[in-house]
Order: sequence, then structure tokens, then C-alpha cells
Amino acid sequence: METIEARRVIEALRTGVPSRAAVKSLGAGSAALERAFVRALEAKSETTGAEPILFQGPFGMGKSHLLLHWRSLAEERGFATSQVVIGPETPLGNPNAVQRAVAESARAPGTTGKAVKELAAVAPPGAAEALRAGAAKAGLGDRFLALLRVYETTQDEELRNDVLNDLEGRPVAVGRVRRALREIREADRYKFAAGSSHAHAHERLVLAALFCRAHGLRGLVVLFDELERLTAFGPRSRVAAYRELGWWRKVCNDPAMPLFAVFASADNAHHRFTDKGDTARVKALKPEDPETESVVLGHALFGTVQDLDPIVDDAAQLHALRKTVAEIYGEAYGFAPSDGDLTDSYPTIRAALRSWIARWDMERLAPGETGAIVTETLEFGATTFSDEELAAIASDDDA
Repeated sequence: METIEARRVIEALRTGVPSRAAVKSLGAGSAALERAFVRALEAKSETTGAEPILFQGPFGMGKSHLLLHWRSLAEERGFATSQVVIGPETPLGNPNAVQRAVAESARAPGTTGKAVKELAAVAPPGAAEALRAGAAKAGLGDRFLALLRVYETTQDEELRNDVLNDLEGRPVAVGRVRRALREIREADRYKFAAGSSHAHAHERLVLAALFCRAHGLRGLVVLFDELERLTAFGPRSRVAAYRELGWWRKVCNDPAMPLFAVFASADNAHHRFTDKGDTARVKALKPEDPETESVVLGHALFGTVQDLDPIVDDAAQLHALRKTVAEIYGEAYGFAPSDGDLTDSYPTIRAALRSWIARWDMERLAPGETGAIVTETLEFGATTFSDEELAAIASDDDA
């Protein structure tokens, strides 16, 4: 490893923010979870369904690190990927906000720009036609079938780009699409029935995955982080989030949909929601309500949660990791760190990494000086967001 790359790795570990270089250098634990993820990728590659993965672990135990590692694994296997952090700006119950975040973060293997635009620039012959056929087979509405037909036939590059913008969540005017259809004498083939913005967001997510497949990839993998933040949302927003989790479960299990999702949460997320009365709230929903099935299905996903294996509890893994990080530190700063006290215990892997680096900094910059590394647990604020506040923060424009 070259010095500059080694320094990037160490500085990423020091700040506690995972980077691709750090993940590549250190790998990731949780072998059982990784096997489940790889099996799911294989299932989606073979056009079969797969249950989305929900895993949990304490703060600082490497959830974000693992998601970044899995993102690389998915790209190596031919999937486009996107990573979304749940929060007030992207509440899971707002599919429009989530869809826009997915499009913004989506990357195709070997590229740096947004997946849709990057893939469109190197489209194989027949990609547009295959995409339209896949969308029709998936049951997408006429609005998007018309868009894809225009994209397939028009010679207007600006209009083609506007269609791609629509797929990313920035709608093109329906009147413009109608004019383009009239030019190819196909205006009567499509009915532009009014549809909900939430339904359009779902269709755009499906289209993104179909777009990836039509352009030579296996599909799209979306990795959601900080699912536990739903506990800070109002009750209606949490129920809406369960509805969306139910939609994701359905689409992941659909063999025809090249779309897969992973959800990472802090530990005991299921009990957090139960404590807020959500189990009773979901049971009280009316069976005849068309959204009830999805809400129940989404809420039940928490019953499938898997635990992240804590590396700090495995002495052999912890010592091996420390040796690897010490070698990278030595390359970064031309300094050989001491072995230190290998009997030290740490509450999280993040605390261990930052403690090691801080100790080696003192050895390098102030040799002979002594000092103690103090590790404390941060208590996060209990800020909550009402349903009204969330609606204002995450604008829900009709599309």
C-alpha cells in the first residue's frame, strides 16, 4: 500500500467514517450475514425472489462499514448499488423522498456518476426497447410506458435527457410527452390516468432496477442505514414506514423484479417500536383497508432481524485486526507502532480503532510521554419529529 493510500485509510478510521479504501484494507466480519447477503444476490441474479435482510448492532460496531463492504460485493457481482440513510430528510414512509435519495446515490460498477445517466451513455444496442418491454411485463402504468417509448424513438437529445431526469425523480411535463407521441403518431396508445405520487415513486424504483438490467447489469441493490431513527418519528410516519417496508418485502420477493434491499438498525430496534405501542397500533388497522396488508408485512420484518457479530468479543479477530491496522499505520507515517496491551477491552470496534490510532500518535509525536486513553459512551439526544414536521422537512411533491 502506498503512503498516501495508507494515510487515507488511517484518517478514515480515526474519524470513525468508513471509506472504500478502509473496507478494502480491513474487510468486514459477520461471516453468517455475508453468506446470507451473497445468497440473496445469487437469487436475484437467477431471477428468483429473496427476503430483504434486516440486521442490527450497537452503535460503533461496524454496521456502516459492513454496508460499504456489501456495496462493493454487489458491484463485483454486477449490480448497481445505492445507499440511503434514514432521517428527517429521507423518512422511509415518504417513498418520493426515498426514491430521489436512491437515484442520487445510485452507482453502476466502475463508474462515479449517477447510475442511470452513466449507463445511458454506454447503452448496448436494443437497451431502450428491452427496457420498455420489461416495464410492460412488470405492469407499469401508461405514463412510464409512454416515457420509455419517447425515449426509444426520439432524436431530441434534450428530451431524452429529460426522460432520464424523470426516472430519477424530476418529472417531465405530461404535455411535452404527449407532443412527442403525436409526432410518432402513437398518442392514442397511452392513457395518462391520474396516479398517486407514491405509486409513481414505486414505479420509478422498479424502473431504475429494470434500467440497470436492460443495460447489462443484474439489477439494483439498495442499502438503508440507521433504520432505528424511525423511533423518533410520529406514529403516522412510523405506520407509513411499515407500509413501505411491506412494499420492499414484496418487490424483493418478486422473481421478476431485479431489486433488492438491506436494512441496518441499532440494536433492539424491534423492542423500541413495541415500546411505542406500534404492535397494538398495527393490529388495530382495518383489514379492509388496502394498505393494511403492506403495513402488517412491513412491521413483521422486524421479526426477521439478525445480529451483527461483535468483533470486540473475539480476541483472535481483534488481535489480527490490530496487527493489520498497525501495518497500515506504519506505512502511512514511517513509524512502527508498539504492540501495546493486548488485554485491553473496548465497548465497540470503533472505540478500539480510534484508541489504537490515538496511542500510536502519542508514541510517534511525543515519545516517552505517558497518557491514558479514555473511552466514554455518548448519549444521543432524544429529539423527535412530529408527523407534521416530517412532512415539512421532506417535501412530498406530486410527480
